[in-house]
Amino acid sequence: MALPRTPGVFIGARPKTQARDIGHAIALLVEKGLDCKSEAAVAQEDVQKHYDTVDCLLVAKWLLARGARVQNLAVALRFQLFTSLSVAVGSINVTIPQRSVGTLTGSRTAGALGRVPVEETLTFLAPRLSMQCFKCDGTALIAASWVDNVYFPARDVVTAHANAVLFAEQLQARWAQCIKPTSRSILACAGADMEGCEHIQADGWRIDDSDVILGWIFPNSGAFRSTWDAIKMKLWKAYHAQFRKRGLSRVGFCRKLVVLDRTVLRILLRAIEPWPFSTSMANEIDTLQRYMIGCLTRFPRQACEQPDAYCRRRAAFVKTLIDASWSQHWAMNVLRWEDHLQRDAQRQMRHYQLSEPTASIPTSWSWTPTLRNWHCMDWLERHRVVALRHGSADLTQTRTGLRSHRGGVASRWEPGLDIARQR
Repeated sequence: MALPRTPGVFIGARPKTQARDIGHAIALLVEKGLDCKSEAAVAQEDVQKHYDTVDCLLVAKWLLARGARVQNLAVALRFQLFTSLSVAVGSINVTIPQRSVGTLTGSRTAGALGRVPVEETLTFLAPRLSMQCFKCDGTALIAASWVDNVYFPARDVVTAHANAVLFAEQLQARWAQCIKPTSRSILACAGADMEGCEHIQADGWRIDDSDVILGWIFPNSGAFRSTWDAIKMKLWKAYHAQFRKRGLSRVGFCRKLVVLDRTVLRILLRAIEPWPFSTSMANEIDTLQRYMIGCLTRFPRQACEQPDAYCRRRAAFVKTLIDASWSQHWAMNVLRWEDHLQRDAQRQMRHYQLSEPTASIPTSWSWTPTLRNWHCMDWLERHRVVALRHGSADLTQTRTGLRSHRGGVASRWEPGLDIARQR
């Protein structure tokens, strides 16, 4: 109750929220921004040593002023500040008996106390940030946070940077917490106007062709395929970590398949969560699955058999061993996530459009329902113009004239849903 939900501000790490809520929304923001002459950017920053710099006394006073029970606050402070800590570095052991700043990272009370500075600062700044944030259909997408990771969408790089700097200044002034200098970065759509951004980069902000957000790699062109090589390296690293151990020959083949799905497949599904489903990418994933399983089978090679013939014969044999391909797992993951996105979409849209009371909205103001309905596929069809294709005389509807970035159009989420259902 002390931290009410604010429309346009997504607060993660709460019930009914996932980190993917932020990742998918940012992927949609890049996708939609590219269709608006690349007018979209997201600034991100992390709080430096977040739990170690939380002023528990200051947070307790703030909660006490808003009706929190003094008994509960006393117990929380007693647990966080008066617990002795033992720090061991090599042969040196130092005991810290009492502290005035910092929480016990990982405890529930640390999570409750540590979320106050970031969320309170966002709530305080929401009216000011809403004046220059990313807006679509009259809805303001102000900010999003996942504990100490904060994100600010805007129409251009300069505005996104200004919002992030304003948050950092207020967080320092109100809660004496600083932003980690190496965490400051801006993801701008390919082809975005970079005029006036020299001072931003000179101030230590990174503006690259791709950015890492909550563990996912987001390219500024929306083409996630460009990150596939890096993901394959992670998959092969996990593969070799499991199947180069001693005594592996005594493990049954069925058990190896279980381990493969439990390790490599899990990493794969996590890495491609924000990706729109596509047939070409699904085929590459299935090819990688068959190759890895083929390496585990120790399939014998016939005498005088050519390498290409052996690989084709082994691939055909491996197909008979696979009950569900990795692309099918990906498709099911996409469809389950779509159900998650639609669980409260109508109620959120009714609030944005009809201003219903906030008490009827159980989620934390995810950006996704608004972005999904803004500039959808029907809108794109209406903006297509007649153009010549490949220099022939046939007139077909091929272009929209909405992009400033020249290059191929990446897969989109909505068409990917239809492909995933067929898969």
